[in-house]
Amino acid sequence: PVCHKGGGVLDLYSFLQGWELTRENRKRSLEAIRQNMGIVALHTTQKKDKRNFSAIKTPATLASVDARDRVYQMLLKQLPLWGRHKKALMNRGLSNISIQKNGYRSFSSADGERALHYLIENNISLLGIPGFYYNQGWKIKTFVRDGMFVPVREAGSKKIQGLQIRFDDGKTRYLWFSETNKSYGTPISRWCHFVGPEDAEIYFITEGALKADVIFELTGIPVIGLAGTGAIETLPQVLQYLQKRQDKPITFLDAFDIDFITNPNVSRDRKRLHELLEGKYLCTVVMWPPEQKGLDDYMKYAKEIGGMKKCRTICSRLILETRRRKQEVGKDLFLGYLGIL
Repeated sequence: PVCHKGGGVLDLYSFLQGWELTRENRKRSLEAIRQNMGIVALHTTQKKDKRNFSAIKTPATLASVDARDRVYQMLLKQLPLWGRHKKALMNRGLSNISIQKNGYRSFSSADGERALHYLIENNISLLGIPGFYYNQGWKIKTFVRDGMFVPVREAGSKKIQGLQIRFDDGKTRYLWFSETNKSYGTPISRWCHFVGPEDAEIYFITEGALKADVIFELTGIPVIGLAGTGAIETLPQVLQYLQKRQDKPITFLDAFDIDFITNPNVSRDRKRLHELLEGKYLCTVVMWPPEQKGLDDYMKYAKEIGGMKKCRTICSRLILETRRRKQEVGKDLFLGYLGIL
C-alpha cells in the first residue's frame, strides 16, 4: 500500500532489488530469500508431482506488437462505446473525432464473451496476447466491474501494445488487460503510451494514457503517458527512439499531477524520473494553479474560460519560455520550474 504497486511478497523483494517485476524475477527472488535464510527447497515425490501436474500454469511468450495490435483492433471493433463513457470522454476535453481515432471502447463480461467468439470463429491466434488464456479452449479475461478500454500505443508505429481498463467505480480505477494466473496467460510490461508527432521540440511526460490523450488534444504538444508515476522501466527505449530522430537535444516537460507537493509517493517518483533524464536530456517542471490537479484539468479549465485560442496561447508561451531557458542555462540540463497561467 505504501509504494502503490501491485503484487505479492516476491514482487516486493524484486522491487527492492531494482529488478523488473516479471515471473522470472519472482523465481529469482524466491531462490534469493531461501539462500539468505538458509532454507533448502523441499523435493516433492513423483506421486505428488503427477497429482499436481494439471495445476501447472504455463505462461505464453509475449506476441509481437504487430500481432497484439491486430488482435486488439479486432477486439475493439466488436465492442460498443456506451453513452456514459462517450459523455465522460467529451467532458474531459476530447472531440468526437479523437474519441473514435483513439479507439476507446466499453467493456463488460458479456461483451467480452461475444467478442471472444468472433475472434475464435475467425481463426485469430490468441497465443501470447495479454488478456487471453487457455482452459479447455481460449478464454478472455473478465472483471467483476464494468469499465472502458484505453489503448496504450507504441511510439513510432502507434500500434496498440496493450490495453488498460478504466473501471466505472471502486478504489482501483485502472488495471492492465492481462491474465497471468492461468495456463498460457501472458504477462505485460508497463508500457509507455505515446501520442503526437515524433519530431517535436518538446514533449510532456505525464501519468496515464487517457490523460496523455487529453493533454495532446488541448495543447498540440506530444505526450508520453507512463502507466504510473513510478512506471519508468520502458521509458528509456522511448526516449532513445525520439532522440535518434533529431540532431539536437530534446526537452522533456515533467507534467506529473500537481499533488507531488503533498504526496510523498509522487514526489519520490518525480525524483526517479529526473535521475533518469539527468545528464542526457533537457528537463523542466511545468507548474499550474493547484486548484486543478492535473495538466489535463488545467487545460480543460483554460478551454472553458477562453476556448482553444486560450489553450494555444498558453502553449505558445510555454514553448517560447522553454527556448529562452535553453539559451541561458549553458551546461545545466535542468531548466527549472515553468509556471503557466
